Amino acid sequence: MKKFELTSPAFDGSVTYGFDDATDRLVMVDMSSVPFSEEMWKCIWSNLPATSKALGKVTGRTGIITELVEAITFDMFWQRYDDKARSSKVKTRKAWDKMPAREQVNAYNYVPKYFQSIPPGVCKKYATTYLSDQLWNN
Repeated sequence: MKKFELTSPAFDGSVTYGFDDATDRLVMVDMSSVPFSEEMWKCIWSNLPATSKALGKVTGRTGIITELVEAITFDMFWQRYDDKARSSKVKTRKAWDKMPAREQVNAYNYVPKYFQSIPPGVCKKYATTYLSDQLWNN
């Protein structure tokens, strides 16, 4: 899920929007940190963006949109991918360290979908190959 935060000098706190990675559709809104007036709530709800590309329309004159990138560590990926017997941890870490943070998040989040797509009787790719093939971008 891609997450974006809306802040503005017009209000305290922030609004967080979450969009599905595959469809870019709005799937989550968190306004719990903002003490909104009823008028402000109505304004936010009536201007919900359907996709992340529509976020620019909700910022108004003073709003600022920031993409929130989850921090996924190599060890989290290594545990999730779980191919310690066949894959080289050193080579995989080198490939991981060359990736931008957003790609690391995408690679980590796609692992369960990748595992589901493997036909019976076929081995999963080495972890390094999984990262270099960037299957999450297909």
